[in-house]
Amino acid sequence: MEFVLHSYYRIPIILIFYLISIHFAYSSITIDSTLKRKKLIALPVIYYTPDTRWGFGAAGVFSFNFKSDTLNARYSNISFGFAYTQNKQLSVYIPYQLYVLNRKVWIYGELGFYNYIYSFYGIGNNSPILLEEKYSVQFPRIRIAPLIKLMKNHYLGMRFSRDQFKYLKYDTSGQLIAHSILGSISGTSSNLGIIYNFDSRDIPLYPSKGILFESYVYTENTWLASDYHFSKVSIDFSQYMNLKKNLIFATNIIHQISFGDVPFHQLPTIGGPKKLRGYIDGRYRDKMLLILQFELRQKLNKYLGMVAFWGIGEISPNYDELKLKYIYPNFGVGLRIVLDQKQKYNLRLDYGFGKNSNGFYLTLGEAF
Repeated sequence: MEFVLHSYYRIPIILIFYLISIHFAYSSITIDSTLKRKKLIALPVIYYTPDTRWGFGAAGVFSFNFKSDTLNARYSNISFGFAYTQNKQLSVYIPYQLYVLNRKVWIYGELGFYNYIYSFYGIGNNSPILLEEKYSVQFPRIRIAPLIKLMKNHYLGMRFSRDQFKYLKYDTSGQLIAHSILGSISGTSSNLGIIYNFDSRDIPLYPSKGILFESYVYTENTWLASDYHFSKVSIDFSQYMNLKKNLIFATNIIHQISFGDVPFHQLPTIGGPKKLRGYIDGRYRDKMLLILQFELRQKLNKYLGMVAFWGIGEISPNYDELKLKYIYPNFGVGLRIVLDQKQKYNLRLDYGFGKNSNGFYLTLGEAF
């Protein structure tokens, strides 16, 4: 779950702070007779950015086990975040991870509703930052991936996603208002595909060892009530190694490639809180994406941790047009504030640097 605030060399953040951190532990309160070992963590927030002006909201996570789970079963969690700004922008998002029947069934995804301002710079590597244009869009989101355990750590299932876009405002001097970019007209993106996961992590929210491999292929077509016709293949690999006490080395590889007529908002992108921190979310986008990321995570004490991260990435319309001059590096440092000792649930504060770019990220949970 993410509540993200960005600060770039061209956009000063006037004020970002958490007013209070509330840690609710409902171990003795019955919320639902089918649940046990329940805990709620909530964080009220106030922030300011030039795009939103003052914003108010909250973020947190509700974790639990089902009554039929064994004592040491992996926790399910339902995260949440919402924010409302002076510019009448609204974001509500509820990512979830449910482990049912002692992990024999794994269901994850997101429910959300967004009314927000985004930036578009064009498609491809030759998209100068001076061509930035703002647009506001409203859309509900549904993402669900139910998987069944095949054998230890191996899962197979389906993936369904649907976003219904309604444009509210364009930059009058930009490309989108001319509708020359596919996806710049209000429409629906709806897809269905197959997903395979391998998951041997010890703790999902802050692993110290193990592997998470997620791969899927999906298609969009009119029979899925989509306004677009394309397909996408994605591979996301993360490995975690405990080098010594309280020091973890994490590696992440992401590869995505799309085929067909892909709307710009469904193209793979570089930037944001997960993919090369330091670049503006969606700064670069094209049909193919390659990213390699590393992170050193050092626990300082019971409540604090530090990280150092670095990586490289590239976008391209296809394999033939991959070029060294279009490799985008990043590096940065971060602070971790532990909100839940048992599940290792952290408040994440990162500052990343990219090529002629930098950004500050305030989120819950790790980048990968």
